[in-house]
Parts: sequence; structure tokens; C-alpha cells
Amino acid sequence: MAVAGAALLVLGAGVVVGLSFLESRGDPVRLAAEIDQRFRMDEAAEVMPVLLRNNGDLPITVTHLELVAPSVVTAPETSSIIVRPGWTRRVRLSLRPTRCPERGAPSSGPAAAVATVASSEGASRQVRLPAPDPENVLDGVARVDCDVRRILRVADVGFGARWRRAAGDGDPLLRGHLVIARRTAGPPMTVTGARGSTVFTLRASSEPPWRLDADEGRMAIPVEFEATRCDPHALLESKKTYVFSAWAKLPGEKEQHLTLQPEPRLAGRLCQLIADGCRPT
Repeated sequence: MAVAGAALLVLGAGVVVGLSFLESRGDPVRLAAEIDQRFRMDEAAEVMPVLLRNNGDLPITVTHLELVAPSVVTAPETSSIIVRPGWTRRVRLSLRPTRCPERGAPSSGPAAAVATVASSEGASRQVRLPAPDPENVLDGVARVDCDVRRILRVADVGFGARWRRAAGDGDPLLRGHLVIARRTAGPPMTVTGARGSTVFTLRASSEPPWRLDADEGRMAIPVEFEATRCDPHALLESKKTYVFSAWAKLPGEKEQHLTLQPEPRLAGRLCQLIADGCRPT
């Protein structure tokens, strides 16, 4: 019969993490888990980094790892993770959709890392490790995700279907519309801003905010794209050339970031805009 105990381990720089000892007929699994507090909220909340520290004297092989919390759950990581004695491994776990309530904030509570640990003889066992989160990173991610989903239940923000080429001061432009389209009857929604990417500048014909009233079904804001970063570093190193941003909010709630990704046809026209606008001089 397994005997479970818990203790606190103080690491360097004053960081305190939970240490779980699950003992069975074999040796105790001296593995600690923690939510990485360096997670940046301006990152796309698609992954949640978890730290695994081996506090034993032998290497530990983890063959299955997932994070479980009241509102946040990750997809399991099933590749082998070897944690050497005294080492800490940072594992990026893919986030599944947050469990959002109809109203209010998502549930808060302690998180756990559920791991399958393999022995050198090939046997494996599952352990459940407390995953401390002193800065409440998980709660922040869950709140933002639920706020964004509430916004997108009311209206969608994206790009229109029709685009045309134009010229501005000799440089090629692509002109069309940023569209706010209501999905369900409900409160007004305000788009407080929009932005291009590393390579593209996105300009609107009117200054934000743009408000879609409760009795409006659709709003189209004239916008134009221009390829304004043609240096090799921007063109070669940009990982989100065709990923754009908008910010929106519902009455009484915080402004949230929305990711705008163009349809393939528009992405192709933007690619041609780079080819035409970034010619060597």
C-alpha cells in the first residue's frame, strides 16, 4: 500500500516548491513539480511550462506528464523526459480549453502534476505531485482565456473578404476592412485597437475605439497593410509575419488581446505585397 507524504523544499534564490514523496514497494520518487513563474502573460497562452526537479541520487525517467487544476488542464506529454539528479527540466505542456463558468471567474485551486515514472527495470508507476503556483499564474491564464471566449461569443473580429491593391507614396498597399461581426444578441462590444506584425504595418482610416452597439450586426473599418520592415533580420527571423493583433472588451470587463490570422487567400496576397514592396534598391 502506497504511503504518501509531503514536504517543502527550498531551492536557490529563495524559491519554495512542493516536494511529494510517494512510496510503494520500491524507492521513493524524489521528484518535485512547480508552475514556472517566469511564464509571460503576453505569450500566446497555448502552453504552460512546468518545472520538474530531481531531488534524488538517480536519474528519473518520466514517460507521461500532465497538469490538472480546477480550471486548467493540459494535454499529456508522452515523450520520455529524463531528469538527472539535482537537475530541473522545463516541460512545455499544451493547454486544453479552460473550464469557464457562464458568469464570474473560473474556479481557483491547487494544481497537480500527474506523472508516470519508469524504473530502470522497465516497470512504471503513476505519481501525483503538488504543483505550487505562488504567483497564481494558472488563475491569470484561466481568467484571460475565459474573458476572450466571452468576447468571441458576442462578436467575431477578423478581416473582410475583399482586398485591392493601391499605392501610397510609391509603396504598394493592400486595402480592405477589419470586420466586427455579431454572433449572438447581447451587449455592445468595443474594439480598442489593432496592430500589424513585425513586417507589416496595419493602418485604419479612423482612430479606435470602434464600438459595435447592441442593436448592430456588423461594422467594417477600412484598413490598409504595408510591408514596412524589409530588412533581412525581420524577413528571416519573424515567426509571426501573418499573425496580427486586436484588443476588445465588453462593458465592465477588462480589455483582452485577440489574435487575428488571415484566411489563406489574404495571406497569399500579403506574401505578394512583401515580394513587390521589399525589392532590393
